[in-house]
Amino acid sequence: MKRPRYLLGWIFGALHLAFCVLFFAAYFTSPDSERGMALYIFAFIDPWMLLFFSAFSGSIHDEIIIAAVLTLFGSAGWWGVGWMLAKIIGFFGRHQKNA
Repeated sequence: MKRPRYLLGWIFGALHLAFCVLFFAAYFTSPDSERGMALYIFAFIDPWMLLFFSAFSGSIHDEIIIAAVLTLFGSAGWWGVGWMLAKIIGFFGRHQKNA
């Protein structure tokens, strides 16, 4: 049976999407007034998304926009990371078989 194309990319993207859905579900149901600090967890998961934190003013409208951007673009970014890793693994795996 042949492996699905871009499997590693789909796994990374799906894991990020699931994490974002669970995180933001808990985030938006939290009554804590300092919940905005929890968004900084994405500084470690999505370091390229730090640009969006500078526009964060603390209003619910900004929080929803940041949540949507982090979920969509972050999942796409992690899909790209998985795709690139699969290409690198395939490249080196192909050369080792021929040697």
